Amino acid sequence: FERLYLFFDDFCPKIVGWDELKEMLKSIKDGEIRVECYRRGEIDWKRNEKFSPFVDTEVQARQVLNAEYAYVQAMTAGLRWLLHLDIDEAFYVSSRSEFVRHFAQLD
Repeated sequence: FERLYLFFDDFCPKIVGWDELKEMLKSIKDGEIRVECYRRGEIDWKRNEKFSPFVDTEVQARQVLNAEYAYVQAMTAGLRWLLHLDIDEAFYVSSRSEFVRHFAQLD
């Protein structure tokens, strides 16, 4: 991965402070992975008329808008792939080479 976009819907500051969390995530190094963290309310969702009216009541609306934001960021950065996972999902590969092979087959 070149970038990691993390979106926190309900951040719990009792566990760790926001600035502390962002600092810990900056230390992730596997090659040069850039980590970007966003918490609810930091992104302007008003431009999306279809989903923005529901951001306060519907988790799925926030997920769609977060994915859209990550997609735009990834395309702007020139990335070819965007893997979107929710907290209750996983993408498992047994090795880095298997990961590379998987996406190479999709190109």
